[in-house]
Amino acid sequence: MGRRHAPRVLLADEVGLGKTIEAGMILHQQLLSGAAERVLIVVPETLQHQWLVEMLRRFNLRFSLFDDERYAEAQHDAYNPFETEQLVICSLDFVRRSKQRLEHLCDAEWDLMVVDEAHHLVWSEEAPSREYQAIEQLAERVPGILLLTATPEQLGMESHFARLRLLDPNRFHDFEQFVEEQQNYRPVADAVALLLAGNKLSDSELNTLGDLIGEQDIEPLLQAANSDREDAQAARQELISMLMDRHGTSRVLFRNTRNGVKGFPKRELHTIRLPLPTQYQTAIKVSGIMGARKTAEERARDMLYPEQIYQEFEGDTGTWWNFDPRVEWLMGYLTSHRSQKVLVICAKAATACSWNRCCASAKASAPRCSMKGCRLSNATAPRRGLLKKTPAPRCCCAPRSAPKDATSSSPATW
Repeated sequence: MGRRHAPRVLLADEVGLGKTIEAGMILHQQLLSGAAERVLIVVPETLQHQWLVEMLRRFNLRFSLFDDERYAEAQHDAYNPFETEQLVICSLDFVRRSKQRLEHLCDAEWDLMVVDEAHHLVWSEEAPSREYQAIEQLAERVPGILLLTATPEQLGMESHFARLRLLDPNRFHDFEQFVEEQQNYRPVADAVALLLAGNKLSDSELNTLGDLIGEQDIEPLLQAANSDREDAQAARQELISMLMDRHGTSRVLFRNTRNGVKGFPKRELHTIRLPLPTQYQTAIKVSGIMGARKTAEERARDMLYPEQIYQEFEGDTGTWWNFDPRVEWLMGYLTSHRSQKVLVICAKAATACSWNRCCASAKASAPRCSMKGCRLSNATAPRRGLLKKTPAPRCCCAPRSAPKDATSSSPATW
């Protein structure tokens, strides 16, 4: 893909297989070969610093992070602020919030655009989201597009079609036709399997191939593929390429799974059942009364973080870690596993900060914290520690700041 001219693809590897690095390799190759000079990376706000660090640390690419402040400063240097830098990272929210800003982005003549977490681009024929419309306008102007998502079809067929439509609007222009094609892939898959098997093809199988590739004369290729000549394998491969170009998602979707990639350690889930403290029970009851207008989904989400509910009533003086059984259990685990690297992932930044204070008050080895809002040097220090081969201090991460490539013997989620 890195050697393609203006690649427009959807990278849909499973979580943890390195889509960020894969995209970095593609854009690095494009920059080295001169196929691209200006690159725009659009990501959720919480992933901006991660991309900034990964591009610098792994590929020595110095991207500029554009937010409201940087955009305002750059307006003094050029009519179009985005023309002041060749390599830019910005958030999806930053892109869609201002019509003028979006116009400047569209006019900046990018060669390649990367969009991470592309499943956040919500689309329907009647009402596409503002985020989707913003990326669609950019996709019409930018030659090369890399969309990244680990869940290509999780949000339904319509959402999957919407992303493919960004890459090739001519090929994916009719949703109903796309659904019909999806339901008729079996003949195509069978035809590819026949060609890969290398066996002689029957007359009916040759006719099936002719029907699937019907717009041009492929009789010479069929004869070559069904012969004992030296070019038989090349002919079969060319027929497979023709089928790929004419059916399905063609050459725009690439997906690797853990089952297909060797070398990953087996994951083991260990659940620990702990009692719910009376302090939390009281806080939850009061919160339920005061939040009667909340939906069932909102109430269920709040229940996942009882320490946050308790803190809302107690304020800054609340010390939930003094009675939370999870703290006692985790402190005991860390004490008995001092030689191991441990990664603690908290859903809230405030929880990570409280856990850090808890360790300090207990005179335990305080973990290094990485979270949104940290100085860049401070945020990357825990990542460097976990990447070392020798044991390092524990790392406590807030949402979206957990290092994807870190090796930890015991990751724990909060």
